[in-house]
Amino acid sequence: MALKSSLRTRITTGLLFLLGIIILISGVAVFYLTRLSNSSDKVLNENYQTIFFVRNLTDAFQVVSSSQLRFLANQDFNYKNYKKSDVLAKAYIDSLYLVIGSRTEKIYLDSLARGYSKLVKEFDETRRDPSIQLPDMNLYYVKLRLNFLPVRGHLDKLREVNQNEIIRKNDFIQRNTEEALLYMAIIGGFCVLITVGFIFYFPVYLTKPLNELYLALEEMSNKNYTKRLHVGSTDEFARLATSFNKMSSQIAEFENLNLEKILIEKKRTETIIEHLQDGIIGVSAKNKIIFINQVAEVLLDMSSEEAVNVYIPNLLVNNDVLYHVMIDLMDIEKGQLFAEKTIKVPSSDRDLFFSRQVMSLPETEELSGLIVLLKNVTKFTEMDAAKTHFIATISHELKTPLAATRLSLGLLRDKRIGELNEDQSDLLGDIEQATERLFALTGEILQLSQIESGKTNINLQSIDIDELVGYTLQAIKVPAEQKSLVVEADIAPDLPMFVADRDKIKWVIINFLTNAIRYAPQKSEVKLSIYPNENGVLFSVNDKGKGINEMYHLKIFEKYFQIPDADGNIDKQSSGLGLAICREFIEAHKGEIWVESELGKGSTFFFWLPSER
Repeated sequence: MALKSSLRTRITTGLLFLLGIIILISGVAVFYLTRLSNSSDKVLNENYQTIFFVRNLTDAFQVVSSSQLRFLANQDFNYKNYKKSDVLAKAYIDSLYLVIGSRTEKIYLDSLARGYSKLVKEFDETRRDPSIQLPDMNLYYVKLRLNFLPVRGHLDKLREVNQNEIIRKNDFIQRNTEEALLYMAIIGGFCVLITVGFIFYFPVYLTKPLNELYLALEEMSNKNYTKRLHVGSTDEFARLATSFNKMSSQIAEFENLNLEKILIEKKRTETIIEHLQDGIIGVSAKNKIIFINQVAEVLLDMSSEEAVNVYIPNLLVNNDVLYHVMIDLMDIEKGQLFAEKTIKVPSSDRDLFFSRQVMSLPETEELSGLIVLLKNVTKFTEMDAAKTHFIATISHELKTPLAATRLSLGLLRDKRIGELNEDQSDLLGDIEQATERLFALTGEILQLSQIESGKTNINLQSIDIDELVGYTLQAIKVPAEQKSLVVEADIAPDLPMFVADRDKIKWVIINFLTNAIRYAPQKSEVKLSIYPNENGVLFSVNDKGKGINEMYHLKIFEKYFQIPDADGNIDKQSSGLGLAICREFIEAHKGEIWVESELGKGSTFFFWLPSER
C-alpha cells in the first residue's frame, strides 16, 4: 500500500506546494490591502468629521458676528437667529473636542472656545447696557473686535492644522502603499522563481524514470536483453524497474536456452531443403536471392556463391532459365497469389520445361518475400505432347464415324423411312445424346490439342456486341427454357471499340452461360453483363447456384479438373476441359480470366479484354 501511495503523495505534495504559493501571495496581498484600507478609512473618518465641524462652526460664527454688527449698527437684529447660531457654534465646538486627535488641534480649539465665550459674553453685556446709544460702531472696535479676530484666527489655524494632518497621513499611506508594493513584488518574484523552477523540475522528476523505461524498451526491441533499469527510489517506478529487469533476465535466459535449438532446427531445415528433389529458390522483398539448394543450382547452372545476396535483375542477363522463371515475379504486389505454372525455356537443342510453384515466406503475414519451387518437367512435357498428339489424332479420326452416326440418326428420325415405336424413339434419343456428348468431347479435345501444340490462330476483328450477345443467347435458349431460367443481358451503352476473335469469344461466353445454366436452380436467373473497365471491356456471367469453395478458384481453370460435390463425387457429364480452353483463349488475347464465388451465394465468372492492342 505504501508503494501505491508514494507517487500519488509526490504529486499531491507538488500540487499542495503550488497551492501554498498561491495562498502566500494572496495572504500578503490581502494583508497589505486591508492595512491600506483601514488607514484610509481612519483618515477619512477622522479628518472628514473635523473638516465638517470646522466648516459648520465657521458658518455659525459668521452668522453670530454679523448679527452683532447689525445690532451695533441698529439695523435688523434678530435675536432668535443670533441665539440659534450661538447654540450651534457651541455645539460644533463640543463636537470638535470629540473628533480631534492631535495635541496641536486641542490647543487651538481651547483658545477658540475661550475666545468665543468671551466674545459672546462681551456682546451680551453691551446689549444689556442701557447707557449705550445706538448706532455706535466704536463699541465694535473697542470691545468685540478684540475677541473676534483671535476666534477667527483660531478657526483658520484649526483648519490649517487639519489640512496638514491630512497631508501627513496621506504621506503615511503613500509610504505604506510603496512598502506594500515592494514587499509584494519581492514575495511575488520569489514565488515566481520557485514556481518556475518547480514547473521545470517536477515534470522531469516524474518523467525521468518513464524515459529510462522507454529507452530500455527500445534496447530490448533491438534484441539487447542485457539492458537493466536502476531507479534509486521505493515508489511505483522502482517496482516497475524491478519487474522490467526480471522480464529482461527471463527473456535473455530464454533466448540463450533456445538459441541452440534454433540453430539445430535451422541446420535441419537446410538439410531437408538440400535433399529435396525439387529446386528451391528463396527471394527477398528487395528482389535478392536468399538461398538456393543443390537441385536449383543444377537447374539454373549457377552456384550458391554466384546467386545468394545478388540483385536478381543483374542475374537475368546471362541466365535464360532464371530469366523465364523470375521475370514475372519482379513486380509482385502484397498478398498476390500465383498459380502453378509451366515455364518454357527455348534452347538450341530442345526446349526445356519447368513447373514452377510460388508461395510467400512464412516469417511474416505480409508478402515480404517468396519461395519458388522449381522442377524440370521437360520429359513429362514431351510425353504429354505425344499424348496430346495421339489423343488429337484419335479425336480427329472419331469425328468421321461420329458424323456418319449423327447423319444416320437423323435419317432414322425421318418418318419417310418408317415410324418408330415409343421404345425405339427413347433408345434413339439416348443414342443421340451420347453421340452429341462424344461429338462435343472430341471438339474440346481438338481445341485443346491445338492450343497445347501452339497452333491456335487468333483472328482479330472488330466485335459487334449486339450480334455477339444475340448469337450466344440464342445458342443457350433451349437448355435455359428446359430449366425455366431467365437469362438477362446487361450491356453498357458506352462500350469502347475493341477487336478479338469473334468465334473464340463466342465459345467462351457460351461455355460460361452453359455452366451457369447447369448449376443454377430451377426458375432462377442468369445474368450476362458487359461493361467498360480499365482500358478494356469486362464480361461477366452470374448465377444463383450453390457457389464454389475458395480453394478451387484457381484450380477450376486447369485441364481435366472437376469440382467434387459434398460427397466427393465428380460430375460425369463434364470433361473438365471447358474452362481450361476458355483460359487459353482469353490469355491468347492478352486478357484476364477469374471467378468470384462464395458457397451458398452463387458464382460470377469474369474475363477482361483490352480495348487497345
